[in-house]
Amino acid sequence: MGFIPLLIIIFIVGMYIFWRESKLVNKNLTSIFDQWVFAAVITAVWGRMSYIIANWSQYAQTPWFYLPYEKYGSDVYFFRLLPWRFLAIWDGGFLFTGLITAFVVFNFVYVTFIKKWKWDEMLAPVVVSSHFILGAILTIYGVFLEQQDIIIYGGVLLGIVVLFYLLRFAKRQLGEVIYIDIFYILASFGFVAVVFWIGNISWVDKLNVVVLMILAVLISLVYYRDSNEPDIEEDSQYESSRPVSISTNKAIKVKNE
Repeated sequence: MGFIPLLIIIFIVGMYIFWRESKLVNKNLTSIFDQWVFAAVITAVWGRMSYIIANWSQYAQTPWFYLPYEKYGSDVYFFRLLPWRFLAIWDGGFLFTGLITAFVVFNFVYVTFIKKWKWDEMLAPVVVSSHFILGAILTIYGVFLEQQDIIIYGGVLLGIVVLFYLLRFAKRQLGEVIYIDIFYILASFGFVAVVFWIGNISWVDKLNVVVLMILAVLISLVYYRDSNEPDIEEDSQYESSRPVSISTNKAIKVKNE
């Protein structure tokens, strides 16, 4: 099929995971769809920009031209000159660290500051879908390159997704234990950081990894805060259900029309 079509399929499956987990916590599906669309666009843009910055030597000597094609006799060439070459994602595509970092950064801002949702509700949609997308991409990428270590890294990330659902089942038996989720956040993103950091990566990769780990710590802190906050909706519902005392000692006057 080729890597790019498989990449599109992976994002569609990731969107389904994101949508399904959001539906379980009764989030507005229109807001969820908007969130995913914006996240996908920003993820693709920064993933591509990260790749271009990290490999700028490939583009520095390329001339600029206002048309996306060149014609020499009967031969026509597309997207070889700048700025059109920036759109030629088949020349190497995206930087994986840029993809996952942009996805997590946008969703952190959207959930925390725009929608002001609780992270104990949005942990599964954001974190699990991001791990699935990156794990599936690495696995398929490793198959294309025939590199066993990349396949293993991707497989471990997919295993981390399975681990989340096992922990969810365990919490149903043990009750809500917020430290399990915090450990999962830090350990899973820590694994992603280590996988990329031990490789021969560019300074852009390192920047993305540092930002990703900062985000993991912030998500953990906000998750801890949200988990310890009282449920306002339940409290208000309880207050409205209290009996109301009505005095019946006073005479009731009826206004004659």
